[in-house]
Amino acid sequence: MNLTAAGPDIGINRNFWHIIAATGISGIGDQIAQFSFIWAALMFGHHGLYVAPTVLAYSLPLVVFMLLGGAVGSRRPIQVLMVSGLGLALIAFVLGGLVPLTPAVLIVGAVITGLFDSVRAPTGQSLIALAVTPNHLYEANRIRQARFQVTRLTGPVLAGALIATIGVRHTFWAAALMFAAGSVGLLKSRVVRPMEARRGVDWSAISRGWRLIRAQPEMLWMMVFYGFSNFAWLGPLQVGVPRLVHFIFHAGPTMLGLVNGSFGVGLLVGTLFSGRLGRDVKAIRYMFLFTAASDLILGGAGLQHGSIGVALAFFGSGLVFAPVGLLFNTYVQARTPPDTMTSVLSFTTLTLQGVQPLSVLAAGIFGTMDPRILFLGAGGVATLADVVGFLLLNRLLGDNVLGGANT
Repeated sequence: MNLTAAGPDIGINRNFWHIIAATGISGIGDQIAQFSFIWAALMFGHHGLYVAPTVLAYSLPLVVFMLLGGAVGSRRPIQVLMVSGLGLALIAFVLGGLVPLTPAVLIVGAVITGLFDSVRAPTGQSLIALAVTPNHLYEANRIRQARFQVTRLTGPVLAGALIATIGVRHTFWAAALMFAAGSVGLLKSRVVRPMEARRGVDWSAISRGWRLIRAQPEMLWMMVFYGFSNFAWLGPLQVGVPRLVHFIFHAGPTMLGLVNGSFGVGLLVGTLFSGRLGRDVKAIRYMFLFTAASDLILGGAGLQHGSIGVALAFFGSGLVFAPVGLLFNTYVQARTPPDTMTSVLSFTTLTLQGVQPLSVLAAGIFGTMDPRILFLGAGGVATLADVVGFLLLNRLLGDNVLGGANT
């Protein structure tokens, strides 16, 4: 039986925890697979020659097909998420030993993974919002973010330890197992569905999602400046961190996993202490101040002289960044009807992730630069965008406190 928008006040119940657990297992698979792609790329070229092309091969199809992915997942999100997760399990299984792992094979695998994730990203985000009713959105997002940070910690650390122990090929098999288990685990989950849900793809959801966003300028500009901050960081983080840890600080996969996981630890701790923000109706006004503080600390990673210092900077950055995703996601979800949820989230995800190819390309162009200088520059650019975003958001909100209406 499916929940409906006209049903009872659905809160944090057994069905919600079922979805959290299943998507958490798949999330660990995501982190293991991404780490394995990066480490394999590091092994193929001097000073990480293939890292940028591999990341670019993943991010381009992710961006190009994101809106179509939102339409595909708009009517039957659970089934779509299961099928795409099983597809990723198959890709990871093939890379784990059925074909020779060459740079070309790695890049093709990254392209196909990006295609699947163009569906999984908006659909997976919408699932939690569709499992509860609006007055429980903030708490649901807080739990989802805490779960996500557990996977961001567990996945890279586990992947680094597995690669150091059994090699990168068998680590791909571990990712395949997690993808398959998480996908099957979604069986019997229930979410809110539009009253007139039909089979097939709801292509009109794309235009409905855009009209809803355009009608709320404060939401649109939040997306723009949040995305610009991401542009400053996605490339340096995905291309610069592996080079910094492996080639400059001469550390192995276990330390790289710990560095990547430290941001997740900070986010997890920050999320656990963000509960009171849900009762502050003015909190959305300060979203970009949290982002600015996080970007300054993350830029400070460029001043460190060892992997431990970088990990501590990542932890501090994640700690103060924790409220940002909660406030932004809750704000968007509270103003979006169920039949448009996946499409709207495909637009927000595209805004935040669509800059990834350009950011990775820029980081690749400056690939010979010391990654520490790259971090300092990214921190300055991102902080400037955050300050402008803060001033504009507060001007648009004026005397109307819109951010906490449904939290």
